[in-house]
Amino acid sequence: MKIYNSAIIGLGASGLAAVKILHKESNQDIIVFDKNHDQQRDNYFGFWLSDWMKPFSPLIEKTWNHWQISCPDQKIIHSDNVHPYCVIKFKTWKKFCLTTKNNIKMVKKNILSYSRDDSLIKILATDGTEYFAEKVFDSRSPEAPPQVLLQNFLGLKVTTRGNDFDPDKAVLMHFGKDQDQQDEAVIVIRNGMVKHTQVADPEINLSATMIELEQIAK
Repeated sequence: MKIYNSAIIGLGASGLAAVKILHKESNQDIIVFDKNHDQQRDNYFGFWLSDWMKPFSPLIEKTWNHWQISCPDQKIIHSDNVHPYCVIKFKTWKKFCLTTKNNIKMVKKNILSYSRDDSLIKILATDGTEYFAEKVFDSRSPEAPPQVLLQNFLGLKVTTRGNDFDPDKAVLMHFGKDQDQQDEAVIVIRNGMVKHTQVADPEINLSATMIELEQIAK
């Protein structure tokens, strides 16, 4: 029976971080479960620059020191010169995190459950196969509790022909004037595929993956 030092479920931005940051260059045996790990994703993920991410600043493609949340009657702008909002291209992050001395085994399977089995953790795939590891890091999106909005964003780069956006300010969210526009925004959010953010009060506590907007002035 093969026993892995760690098992990582999901190879998104956070799962990749677990490979690189938690295990460093330790020559450990790591098994990663992601049914779509070989898909050529070409999008971005966003974050506020915290201390633990600062060593990876050379990977950042764009930063904003100002970001905005607005509706037709109100505009709120936050500024921070120490912890700017940043985006990294997913392909760049994946290549960086998987360049490691650790022994990584990729498995294209979905995971049904995992549970403690004596000193190990037994991981059960949907096809019935069992795997064993000392630790498990589950990076999948959590199930949203009642009354909590689960936000998802594509993380695409959008180009425009005119000066439609301020390159020094990120617009994280704009709420429409009526209910139809609100519903349309929620549909766009739910069709996303990258990051998730739980929002207890969608009008106050907002945090989301940024869509980078690039100007083309002609």
